[in-house]
Amino acid sequence: MDVDYLDCQGTFSVLCDPALYGAGETVLRYRVWREEGSRWDPKEALDFVREHYRQGYGQVLAGVCAAYRRSPLWDVWMGDDERPARLEFTAKEELHPYMGTPDVELAFYGDSFLWGLTFGGKGNRLSIEHGLCAVYEGAVLAALVDSTDFPEILRWWKEYKANNILTDLPSV
Repeated sequence: MDVDYLDCQGTFSVLCDPALYGAGETVLRYRVWREEGSRWDPKEALDFVREHYRQGYGQVLAGVCAAYRRSPLWDVWMGDDERPARLEFTAKEELHPYMGTPDVELAFYGDSFLWGLTFGGKGNRLSIEHGLCAVYEGAVLAALVDSTDFPEILRWWKEYKANNILTDLPSV
């Protein structure tokens, strides 16, 4: 699917786990991508993400935790003056400080939309070379991909979904 037209971007608040975020809401950046000619109103999709963010973020933590446990080569960047370290996480919530704040990506194509959470830049301290993108079909986490290029992931969606998942996605 070709959704490389950036239609709009901004910020919005989402419900989140107060134990992780220190509050029941947090503000996230979002970007809206469209196929040429698509006329979706992003308000409905943003409301959907707002309602499902907390569950979706829990799915990401579970998936990344499973992938981290399976890959002895992964480590955590500890800071400018320190060497990366292999940490042992006993619960998925322990990954939260190392994930960084995601951006929300919305893709409108035909009569449908996909949404994603991209974790990249300095906020993501896990040793995933190209960052991380979680892509959802509705409220279901469909793929964890080692990239933050959301339009490119969707361009190759069938292949990514079938072949480039970081881990078998656990049910949450």
